[in-house]
Amino acid sequence: MRLYVVRHGETSWNLENRFQGWADQPLSDTGEKQAAEVARMLASVSFDAAYSSDLSRARRTAEIILDGRGVEAVPVKGLREMNIGDLDGLVVTEIEERFPDLLKAWREAPQSVTMPGGETLEQVSDRAWAAVEPIVERHRGETVLLVAHHTINKTIICRTLGIPLERFRVLRQPPCAVSVIDFGDMGTFVRAVNLNWQEDTRSWIDLGNEVRERLLQVEGVAFDFDGVLNNSMPFYAAAWRGALVERGIAPPEIEFYRRESERGVNSARHFLEEAGLEASDEAIAEVIGRVRELYKSYPGIGPYPGVLDLVGRLRDAGRKLALVTGSPRADVDRFLDARQQGLFDAIVSCDDVGRSKPDPEPYALARERLGLPAGLVLAIENSPYGIISARGAGLLTAGLTTTLPATDLVGADFIIDSLDRLPAWLGIQ
Repeated sequence: MRLYVVRHGETSWNLENRFQGWADQPLSDTGEKQAAEVARMLASVSFDAAYSSDLSRARRTAEIILDGRGVEAVPVKGLREMNIGDLDGLVVTEIEERFPDLLKAWREAPQSVTMPGGETLEQVSDRAWAAVEPIVERHRGETVLLVAHHTINKTIICRTLGIPLERFRVLRQPPCAVSVIDFGDMGTFVRAVNLNWQEDTRSWIDLGNEVRERLLQVEGVAFDFDGVLNNSMPFYAAAWRGALVERGIAPPEIEFYRRESERGVNSARHFLEEAGLEASDEAIAEVIGRVRELYKSYPGIGPYPGVLDLVGRLRDAGRKLALVTGSPRADVDRFLDARQQGLFDAIVSCDDVGRSKPDPEPYALARERLGLPAGLVLAIENSPYGIISARGAGLLTAGLTTTLPATDLVGADFIIDSLDRLPAWLGIQ
């Protein structure tokens, strides 16, 4: 029997960091969207049966996942979240005031804690396993959905993996996490834990149907370089900060990220004038030269782990690819070797254009070199100027939150916090 173990979606108490046990909180709007995303993710899985906790947040999550499948989840009280008694609805500061030593013990030795008016972790584990065992026996050879809670799911996975309860914190269960366990004659195997792991799903969960449909039509992807493929923006920010501090200027660090992709001349002029200093050609050249000098001195700059494997996967699936950067071509040559550059059908740097981002020219040139209509190209950007450039060229644009929060990327068609799901969005299996 294959068991899909899913945590319920977000509730308002999750968002407010309130302790949540048997209190029957409904899903938030985001929780509903998270459950719908899991439904899409598991659309190809045929469930023979389904079970859920009898609390509404789990039952509703199961209902959304199972919509249109002809299967209904059976509510099971034994799958309820841990009974935390007097802690239900409290935030950390309130717990620390009323139960001074409890949180320290819960963090350091959770197996030793009895929740005031509630359960121990061992009692939860025994209760959860007593609910799972008859499900396994009843559905041998079948595929089953089980929707429960943070602590319940962790105890089930811990018992399956042989992890002692004192170490149950090694597992994560964010809202709507999906794990897979196989029970069979040859033994029990954990196939996946948090198959769809995201620490914070709120920034990527709701793409909207129109965006999803456009993504499935995409034939080309244009990647920004710094902050999207290359983990270089903290070093750029440090170089700018260092060069400006030498002149007595100390802008907020976030300004360096917000002005990413702008020509260095314009950035230098902006920071000098904002500080009331002379922005002569000589002063600007000195600032830019110092930025480049500092940037070149930093070790450890390079592509994000695994990102070029993802690019290769898109290429193997027949997508045309472009790299579009506001940096000089020399920076691309410094960080990508010939084989890695060969993954791209087109590379556009600031050396190739007369007008840099936020002007549309860089992405318009990339689209032209790919030989595709603008509507069939997706741009991945992490800066406001880059988003303006890509949208101005008519490209579908994703704002990636590697260096700035989603609130700074509102000009994009949609926001993502990771590239991990990009192949799936593009219909690549």
